[in-house]
Amino acid sequence: MNDIPVMTPPAQPAPRLPLARPRWMWILLAGIILIYILEELSGGSQNSRVLIRFGANYGPLVSRGEYWRLFTANFLHIGIAHIAFNGYALYILGQETEALYGSPRFLVIFLLTCITGAIASFAFTYGLSAGASTGIVGLIGMQAAFFLRNRKVFGALSRARLNNLL
Repeated sequence: MNDIPVMTPPAQPAPRLPLARPRWMWILLAGIILIYILEELSGGSQNSRVLIRFGANYGPLVSRGEYWRLFTANFLHIGIAHIAFNGYALYILGQETEALYGSPRFLVIFLLTCITGAIASFAFTYGLSAGASTGIVGLIGMQAAFFLRNRKVFGALSRARLNNLL
């Protein structure tokens, strides 16, 4: 008979996600928690005067040239539920997004989506707004883009992550 051994290709290892250590996620999370504590100590995070004094996005003041509010408002939160939800979301989504994209890109993504959201809030509501929710939505979008773009590489993992993000 034929004594030629059949060569099988070596098994391919399962693809692994990049694992950059999160740094900015921790800094941002600590910052929003510290600012929330300062809000509470200054009269309450649900007090409009406190929020405006701390830099909330307030249409009349932004219209008068206080554009810095479009940045600072993203670090203020209104009430315990707001800070708890955004803090948890930043912790969960921030770690993975920073690992996938690296620290510099993560920070740029987060800050640009925060500022873009603040501009939209100013343009469409003109009232008082605060919070990192638009930055969180930006992280969801960046993760969705990553797993959609790499769905052939990661297969079932990509499908699962996209389903979770949706």
